[in-house]
Amino acid sequence: MSYRYDTRFMADNLMTGIAVDPLLGFGVSLQANLSDAFENQRIQANVFGLLDLRTSNISLSYTNLTRRFDWSITYRKQAYFLDAQTAIPAQTRYGHHQLAPTIAYPLTHNLSLRGGPLFDNISRTQTADPNTSNDISVNYLGYNAELVFDNSRSTGVNMLLGTRLKVGVLQQYRLNDASGNFGKLYIDLRHYQKLHRQLVWANRASFGSFFGPNPQVFRIGGMDNWIGQKYTDQQLLPGPASPAYTADPTTVFYQQFVTNLRGFDLSKRTGRSYVLFNSELRFPIVQYFSNRPIYSGFFRNLEFVGFVDAGTAYSGGNPFSESNSNNTVPFKNNTFFSGTVINFRNPLLVGYGVGVRTTMLGFYTKFDLAWGEENYVRTGPKPYLTLGHDF
Repeated sequence: MSYRYDTRFMADNLMTGIAVDPLLGFGVSLQANLSDAFENQRIQANVFGLLDLRTSNISLSYTNLTRRFDWSITYRKQAYFLDAQTAIPAQTRYGHHQLAPTIAYPLTHNLSLRGGPLFDNISRTQTADPNTSNDISVNYLGYNAELVFDNSRSTGVNMLLGTRLKVGVLQQYRLNDASGNFGKLYIDLRHYQKLHRQLVWANRASFGSFFGPNPQVFRIGGMDNWIGQKYTDQQLLPGPASPAYTADPTTVFYQQFVTNLRGFDLSKRTGRSYVLFNSELRFPIVQYFSNRPIYSGFFRNLEFVGFVDAGTAYSGGNPFSESNSNNTVPFKNNTFFSGTVINFRNPLLVGYGVGVRTTMLGFYTKFDLAWGEENYVRTGPKPYLTLGHDF
């Protein structure tokens, strides 16, 4: 006798924690995963919110894995309430709604193609100003496509072996205004090499470049989930056609903070393109010397690292060309004279240092001490206290 399979979803993972968004700051995160008995269908919900109970980042996705073609659909809602520096105390609301269906096709066990259309609505509203002339609401229709390779395997908390590669392109077309179109090309390669026992050498090389009539911006420097984070410039970058107290809402949501580049603050350099290299020697000292089970999470996950980071963000030619934004300084002292100074600086920012990681109070916590070098001048040491795993 056969019975009809009744699809029922069960909660198989529920996580709560704290996180530090590079734009919003300190907040609370919640993730819930549901799946059926065979794990062919999955539902995932993610929430990140601030204590003002208004600023939030919410996503909900459904994934179907019953056939060789995997497909999913994701809805994302972001609402940022940020202070507007005006004569009248007020806040500016930046809103983002995105619908993203995706199809994934496995070419091999480790290699797959993924992609799908995107629909975005992005808005900016001044909440206490009756004048709506500065309010914006725009729509984008585009796509995202990726080639993904992953043969890595986890051997413990923050411990990986193998290789990961992602190559992708994103294109967004602004409806009724082609001057707002933009795209992004990105590459991320990571390799985790075992040297001896649990001693691992981790390396990452990544590159990204915005293109099109309205390219967005990369902001390189600092670390993810940095408690007490600092900016080299400012929280929001004003748009070229926006008042000083507002920012282009598209840039607010599509700008990308590029990390890790230790030894520097967030947004140390900005540009349409970036290149970044990271190298870490990861030494879980207790696991390395122990030949018996370690029951303490603090000692089992205790890990010392030595690291080197090098990268830059730039606009124009390649990082070493005379025409990129790091080597050219335009000036204009009156209405008759203007010019451009070429300074031939070393384009790369380099950071190096040591750090320690372990699990504390249920959170994976990292402390790094880094020295930075810019144009052959060393600064530091600069401390970083961060949450979450390494790359």
